[in-house]
Amino acid sequence: MKHFVALFTPTHSRQMVNFASGNTLGVPFVDPLLVRGEKRTSKSKSLLLPNAKIFGERKLVMTPNAATYSAHEITQFLKNIGLSKGVYPR
Repeated sequence: MKHFVALFTPTHSRQMVNFASGNTLGVPFVDPLLVRGEKRTSKSKSLLLPNAKIFGERKLVMTPNAATYSAHEITQFLKNIGLSKGVYPR
């Protein structure tokens, strides 16, 4: 595949949140952590992570413990959330 154009996708920064905490797509009474594994194992999800050339140094994720991550720091972000296997495709 020479080119990939994602149309009608979730926001790129939202993908970082999905990897960290999961997303229930609005289904009530479902713990996001229960679906987090599915979000992390879908190979196409990593294609939707923010591109550093486009997003630059803008902070995309801010954690409660004051850690912040930009598109340049996605590798460290993936390691910190326990998804070191996700680092290889990046």
